[in-house]
Amino acid sequence: MANKYIFNGKEYRSEKALRQAIFENTRKAFGPVVDLAEYGVEVVEVIPVAPSLDVLKSQKMVELEERFAEYRQSSNTFIESSLGFRVNANVTAFDNVSGLVAQLQYRQENGEANPTIGFMSFDDALVVLSLSDLKKLQVEISENGSKAYAQKWAVRTAIENAKNKEALNEISITFG
Repeated sequence: MANKYIFNGKEYRSEKALRQAIFENTRKAFGPVVDLAEYGVEVVEVIPVAPSLDVLKSQKMVELEERFAEYRQSSNTFIESSLGFRVNANVTAFDNVSGLVAQLQYRQENGEANPTIGFMSFDDALVVLSLSDLKKLQVEISENGSKAYAQKWAVRTAIENAKNKEALNEISITFG
């Protein structure tokens, strides 16, 4: 429990601030043990109020947004590709694969037959991929993002529908 102090009609939340105010007013300094009533101080015990369910829901929503952003940005977010290896599946990976698709499309449009390009897997293994392979990866990474959004929306709905603190605390926020 915390205390608040009232001295000369002003409220103080810390004893340090109170002691400074007393000194400035009386020019008296005192040690750690003192009867504050002698200085006209009223000590009021402050009983902390538990946050409302709406406040707790808001806090849980902030946690949801933070965890979702972490998952979408994390270099540890990966999927098992249908091509037989693990692939980063964060926002950066999608951008990178999209760039590689654009490169191979350009090369193909400019006369190169069946162009390929080196690609680094999640496990740092170099694999050579075709345009078709890259498009497949692009879709798989995009599907992982869509799955993460669906998980986020389901958790958001659960938070909104929580009827009490216990139900809210039971909601787990994980992605992947």
